[in-house]
Amino acid sequence: MRKRLFEIIEVSTENDKGGNIYDVFMMIVIIASLIPLAFKTDCLAFRIIDKIALVVFIIDYILLMVSEFLYPPLLYFIFYLIIFKFILFIIFKFILF
Repeated sequence: MRKRLFEIIEVSTENDKGGNIYDVFMMIVIIASLIPLAFKTDCLAFRIIDKIALVVFIIDYILLMVSEFLYPPLLYFIFYLIIFKFILFIIFKFILF
């Protein structure tokens, strides 16, 4: 399971349907997350887009972290733990409250 996840996220080939779907989905989320930054107004739709994009990016990061543990150098492990603590801080600070 982790090996397939690693193949989808990291090593996507032309014939890999899952990897291509993942790449297109992430590009759409990235572009959608830029839309609220292009406007000066703040409305409910922009806040919803921001929160959905944030959740997708956090899930993507967690999946990347899980798939990277297939080949875990110690430095990556420490880096991911530090970043994961920061992500948890963001979740509790801005999304839940």
